Amino acid sequence: MRTALLASVTILGVLVGAVAIAGFIRFNFTNGGDVLGDRKLSPEIADLAITIDNQTFTITDGVAEISPPPGSATTNTLQLVGEPVMGDVDNDGNPDAALLIQHDPGGSGTFYYAVVAINDGISYRASNALLLGDRIEPRTVMFTGGRFVYNYAERQPGDAMSERRTIERNVTITVDNSTGAISAS
Repeated sequence: MRTALLASVTILGVLVGAVAIAGFIRFNFTNGGDVLGDRKLSPEIADLAITIDNQTFTITDGVAEISPPPGSATTNTLQLVGEPVMGDVDNDGNPDAALLIQHDPGGSGTFYYAVVAINDGISYRASNALLLGDRIEPRTVMFTGGRFVYNYAERQPGDAMSERRTIERNVTITVDNSTGAISAS
C-alpha cells in the first residue's frame, strides 16, 4: 500500500511539474502579440500578394523573393515577422489579421510595414502596406478597441543607425471599409 501511495505521489509530482514547465514556456515565449515569436500562419494568410513601392510580392509560406536585376547580386526579399494578430477590424463578423512585414530590398535598410489581411468570409486579401520605419525594433501587435496597434522602438532623430532604439511608438491602424485601405490614425 505504501509503495502504491508513493508511486501515485511521484506520478502526481511529475504531472504538476510538466504542467508548470508548459505554462512557463507558454507565458514567456508565446504571449500572442509578440511579433518576434514563431510564425504559425494559415495558408490563406501566409500566401498573399502584397505591393510595396509598386512591386507586387507573392508571398508563399510567409516569404517572397524577387530575383535581382542583371548585374546586381542583391535579392529583394519580403517576409512576415511573427504571428498574425486576429481581430474583426472591419466589423463584418470575419476575423481579419494584422501582419508585420519586413522588407529587405537589398540595400542597407530593413523596412517594416503594417499590412492587414482582410477576410471577406471566403478568403484573405492584403491591404496596402503602411511604412512603420527603417531598422526599427518591433515589439508587439495588439487588437484593442476594434483596431490594430503596432508597437515598436526607434532611434532619436539624428542618431546614427548604430545607436540603441529608445523611443517607444504606437501606430493605430484604421481600415476604410469601402476601399480596404489602411491608414494610421
